[in-house]
Amino acid sequence: MKTFKNFQSYVPQTPLFPGVGNILHIKDEEGRDWYDLRDELSSDSLKIVYDAGDIIRSCALDASTMFPINMSVSEVDVGEAPAVENMCLGDWVYKDGKIIARLSDPVVRAEERRQVLLSEANSATSDWRTELQLGVIDDDDKASLIAWMAYIKALKSLDFSGLKNDEDYDAITWPLQP
Repeated sequence: MKTFKNFQSYVPQTPLFPGVGNILHIKDEEGRDWYDLRDELSSDSLKIVYDAGDIIRSCALDASTMFPINMSVSEVDVGEAPAVENMCLGDWVYKDGKIIARLSDPVVRAEERRQVLLSEANSATSDWRTELQLGVIDDDDKASLIAWMAYIKALKSLDFSGLKNDEDYDAITWPLQP
């Protein structure tokens, strides 16, 4: 099974289809053109397109139906793919050569929780930030803003790279909101 990483747009020196306008060309990180690479993929494998966060964004048996700009493509054995209709709707990730349910991955779950907490913190501090920029913040609100900024910094510093299972996820010590 093959994998082609990080497709980006480019302008070829010699167009594959001379005289035909409006064709966007993409190449992988090794400089290989997508139109050429499609022919290297097996006709009976499932082709998946996934983003930099390993989230599956599309999948198909026929590679000619895909256009993986700013994404990567891997083949998987059809028998190893989950038999679910929504596999290509962002609910699944491709990690370590396997397709897994997105929320079953402890790293993904932790990152998603971190993003929710950061969003809440940014919402809580947005008015204070504006007041600080305008120079009209009072001392109590400034102290609250400083506490929230320390909380945001603590959230961002959490390292989830070692999470392997639910027990690891449950052992995360999340910083307390001010």
